[in-house]
Amino acid sequence: MANTMTENPRARVPSEIGELKRCMSCGECWPADPEFFAPAKACADGLSRRCLACVSERVWAFMPTAGG
Repeated sequence: MANTMTENPRARVPSEIGELKRCMSCGECWPADPEFFAPAKACADGLSRRCLACVSERVWAFMPTAGG
């Protein structure tokens, strides 16, 4: 079984600050908790595959601007 993020990008890796999870959008590793990943019932671990920063960035990309 793979034990590093490079061997298995979906793996969770223990660290000094707790278990880390990789965002499937930006590729960054964040603590696997609701502060960094939105709750998602469809996912096995109960957390979204994208970090909240990527989700927010995607939402704002589709918001209309003041100029049209």
